[in-house]
Amino acid sequence: MRSQRIFHYLALTFLYCCLSLSSATAVVTESPLALMETFMSAPLPEKKLTREQQVAIAEARDCRDAVLRIVSYNLLFDLYDQNHPEKHRWPQRQQRVVEHLQHLNADVIGTQELQRNQLDALMRALGDQYAYYGIGSKQEGAAGDFDVIIYRRDRLKLIDAASHTVATEASYGAKYKLVHGCIFCDKITGTYFAFLNAHLSFANMNNRHKEAKFLASLARCYSECSPVIVTGDFNTFPMLPEHDLPAYDGDQVLCILMSQGLCNSMQGAVCGHFGPLSTTNFCEESREVFVDRGTPGVMLDHVLVSDSIKVIGHVHDAARIDGEYASDHFPVVVDLLLPCSG
Repeated sequence: MRSQRIFHYLALTFLYCCLSLSSATAVVTESPLALMETFMSAPLPEKKLTREQQVAIAEARDCRDAVLRIVSYNLLFDLYDQNHPEKHRWPQRQQRVVEHLQHLNADVIGTQELQRNQLDALMRALGDQYAYYGIGSKQEGAAGDFDVIIYRRDRLKLIDAASHTVATEASYGAKYKLVHGCIFCDKITGTYFAFLNAHLSFANMNNRHKEAKFLASLARCYSECSPVIVTGDFNTFPMLPEHDLPAYDGDQVLCILMSQGLCNSMQGAVCGHFGPLSTTNFCEESREVFVDRGTPGVMLDHVLVSDSIKVIGHVHDAARIDGEYASDHFPVVVDLLLPCSG
């Protein structure tokens, strides 16, 4: 009897440890990121690719250590948490956001909508591996949206940074929008590049167009010294009148943004695009978020780049973390190669 009790005790202890371990490790499903990574390592389907594509992919594979992973991610503020089911409120989804960011394994992340408490919680969870630059949009930088740039410290050296303001019509208590800009040096290649991040206005189309023109001009100025990467939620609702969208000016906004030499990384990716053709999980039928893979063609979030930058792959990562989405937007993930210095 004594030996049986000891056996049962050991068995229960082992089972408890297994359950604890499984609960501490998030299960990531439905992520198209693995498809892009597999494409970069598996044998190529040569009959389905042009010679130019094959050469470009081979070159990218040879320079794999130099590849930078860029992410644009609207992480959803907690200001209206009361409108969401409890499981989608910040205290419950915070760990899902952390797990998703770790899954993405990015070198630079342009974030949107974070509040001070959310930013502090994420940086504590990410630890010393990452640092950030950026200030809040209200109260002289102390409050509001912190659309910060998070970067990997062991890969990138921050050379310079600035927060640029563009005056707008008062909206949601703010009289201006911020564009955060950083100059980085890649510690692996020694290449310098500029990184801009912005969140264009949602409700006011006049503001959105003014901000787009400002951002495009700013990118042009930065491009005089180095290649430029621009991330952001640009609220580019396309001309799809068959859908009840908040606006239909998104195509024009993108034209403004790309009028100063920037390219859409989705269109220029050597390996193409992976994932849904949308960047939110809003369901038109139920008018709810956190529901499905969004409306095809409605892509609000983007990564734009200088034409000297080689984009390898482009992903809308509609991953579920333990069965749920981490935010109401999907992150845009781009693997790219910077031009060689000199």
